[in-house]
Amino acid sequence: MKFLIYGAGTIGLSYGWLLSAKHDVSVLVKPDKLSAATTGYSFTVHDLREKPRRDLQFEYRPTVVTQISEKYDAILVTVNRRQLKSVLPALQNSGADIIFMLNHWDLRSEVAPYLRPQEYLVGFPSQVGGGREGDHVEVNVYGAETVLGEVDGEVTPRLTTYKEAFDQAGLTVEVKTNVLDWLKVHYLQQSITAGAVLKAGDFRSFAHSRQAVKAMVQALREGVAVCAAYGVDTKHTFPANLLSKPTFLVVQFLTSMFTDPDTVLMVEGHMKHGLDEWIAGYYEVLNSGEEKGIAMPAWKAYKPYVDDYMDKSSH
Repeated sequence: MKFLIYGAGTIGLSYGWLLSAKHDVSVLVKPDKLSAATTGYSFTVHDLREKPRRDLQFEYRPTVVTQISEKYDAILVTVNRRQLKSVLPALQNSGADIIFMLNHWDLRSEVAPYLRPQEYLVGFPSQVGGGREGDHVEVNVYGAETVLGEVDGEVTPRLTTYKEAFDQAGLTVEVKTNVLDWLKVHYLQQSITAGAVLKAGDFRSFAHSRQAVKAMVQALREGVAVCAAYGVDTKHTFPANLLSKPTFLVVQFLTSMFTDPDTVLMVEGHMKHGLDEWIAGYYEVLNSGEEKGIAMPAWKAYKPYVDDYMDKSSH
């Protein structure tokens, strides 16, 4: 199959490299980045799909383009959530299936002016994390599945085709029939992590504090109420359904997950470049809750720390 990667960050380049094992892949870059991209990227990969993990170092030189001028089977959109609005006009009339692979609180509404549901799929790059500094990309490849789904929840022939294409390249795919609900809840998780980590000082300090994790659980429950107010089936969407269990069990589960070395590697890698995106999500969920008239004292308790970080970042 012929894929175009739209978004040459860690996620886009990583999926480009992985898919290129079996498919024709190009990476779209800005014209002023073309020269640098043509020389390639230095990759350090920690492949955690098997035990023990494999560590690799190599040069990845993708085919690079500066515009959508060819016919592609699919375009993987891996830009930062805050950049999405600026790239949507370029995706109209591309003739390709658009696969959105990013965090988003209300993807359907933002995409609606540009694409019909039958023109795109919804995914999430759960299998990859890491960070990029210049032309060096550090990639963690996880055993967790890449998420894919149709807007209407149907398991269509094209969805099956892309699952098989990803599988051929050594990726694994979890098809979700409630992908938009799942994406909203997942956005909730990452958004509150920004506040929790800023209050604790760093992720490891947060992860090893049961009180800090307990406070996050209370905030997440408020966020789940916001999701429910927007029509999300929270009783059947993980981890929203987990939060209905006794607090001590939820704290125990989350503490175990947060202190897992693979989770620490993923979160700390993403926070090097993605914290501002999580913070934008923190405010977005808070504003949505207020619009729905939902009390969110635990969620709001993080706001002074988030506001302080944003204030310092602006100076």
